[in-house]
Amino acid sequence: MQYKISPSFSIPVIDVKATSENLKRLREDRGIKVRVIQKMFGMEYPQAIYSWENPDDKTLPRLDNLVTLAKIYGVSMDEIIVIKTEETTELSVCEPPPYREISKSTLDFITRYSSLETKSALERHFVFSLMQFSSIIFAHSTNSLFNFLNFSHTSSASFTAST
Repeated sequence: MQYKISPSFSIPVIDVKATSENLKRLREDRGIKVRVIQKMFGMEYPQAIYSWENPDDKTLPRLDNLVTLAKIYGVSMDEIIVIKTEETTELSVCEPPPYREISKSTLDFITRYSSLETKSALERHFVFSLMQFSSIIFAHSTNSLFNFLNFSHTSSASFTAST
């Protein structure tokens, strides 16, 4: 099914290849080994991380893992996600992938710490709507991921969790 849309309309889309390269660069710039990330995520094997960082695999971490990586690297989602804009006069509509439950704390972090363009691209890539969760997010804002995990901003511009 095809729908005609305005020629000036552009859809924010995640550039998976550039985002994969960005994930690898962010990890390497911080001197963090893949094995360290593997242990932080509790993974038995590191293949998923290598896949996330390999632009040829065209695989990104789940949304909650992207938020965790942003915290580990001390950056916003905008600094992890690379947006490309596809200007088109035709918008293909296809069957969306199955919905995966996304935690309130993940949605809260994205709502608070991402630009509108990044939010839109994340919604499209992971097939969800921040608007449908906004009442939950704002009603429970005192329990946000940022407060819940007691993250504090350090002088090295990274986030650390207090236990």
